[in-house]
Amino acid sequence: MHIFIISQSMVNGILLKEIFKRHSNYSIHFLNSHDQNLFQQFKKEHFSIDLILFDMAKYETNLKEKLEFLINLFGCKILLLGKNKQKIKISDWIFTFTDFPLNPLSYDYAQKRQALLATVKNILEHKSDKDTSIKINGPSESLIIKKTEKIELIAIGASTGGPKVLLKIFSALPASFSIPILTVQHIPAQFMHMFVDWLNQSSALQVELARNNADIKSGHIYIAPGNYHLVVTPQKRMQLVDALPEHHVKPSVSYLFKSVAEVYGQNALGVLLTGMGKDGAAELALMKAKGAITIVQSKESCAVFGMPKAALELGAATAVLPPEKIIQTLIDITKQYKGFK
Repeated sequence: MHIFIISQSMVNGILLKEIFKRHSNYSIHFLNSHDQNLFQQFKKEHFSIDLILFDMAKYETNLKEKLEFLINLFGCKILLLGKNKQKIKISDWIFTFTDFPLNPLSYDYAQKRQALLATVKNILEHKSDKDTSIKINGPSESLIIKKTEKIELIAIGASTGGPKVLLKIFSALPASFSIPILTVQHIPAQFMHMFVDWLNQSSALQVELARNNADIKSGHIYIAPGNYHLVVTPQKRMQLVDALPEHHVKPSVSYLFKSVAEVYGQNALGVLLTGMGKDGAAELALMKAKGAITIVQSKESCAVFGMPKAALELGAATAVLPPEKIIQTLIDITKQYKGFK
């Protein structure tokens, strides 16, 4: 089990590290609370993060957006340490421990330390919806692309835990990859530029934020900006839509997939990755009905199986694949279809 500590206070961070190193078998890692460090630190680590300890000893501006960002980036639960005065909604992903900061000189320190350890243990042992069992027959665990299939556009949707998978996919695609990719990842708008910069550093392809009425260029990866839905127009250009959230999110995968189904039909490929809820599931089924190739991420490789599960229940998937096979499928496609016209 891997625990990350995020704290503005070096004293609190060191104390937490010592507590868990001495009294648990968890692997402990320390993160600076400054946002710009999170992407870089996350890229360096080659393991799954199981829990974040978030020190709330000091006031955090935009705490709700920051927690949403952390959940989507790391795909794990968060334990807030300190009095919850900022009215953050407690959920299956966010928990609190109010007896913080701990004072080693206080008479009840040992008792509160044990309470913290017990709280962490209970959270880590509690199963989330990523463990929900599902048995659906039909979709293949492999995908063979016929030479007659002409893919002009790839559309990808992701939510919780998606950044790690997107990084893996985009960094594996060669510079010769010719099919443009449009992507919706649920991340608050204030973090989008950092997210795109982070992906760009590891990708041989150009990763950029989608722009309104811009051309869709070969060999480019476009990311939907925050607070706008991304769609494609009948003229095969990108359009940013300022409309109400869909499935409580904006941008929404559903908006993108629906427009791709209507404009590109059988010449598209849709991929629905890890995430909570059902955003994009029905629209992936629409893409499939229009003749597109549709892929959902396998349960075992998901941080959360919500969106892929919803798509499977609708019969929306041509194939169910882990990220490694998704990568190989995309590379196989571009080998058979050179160039974007």
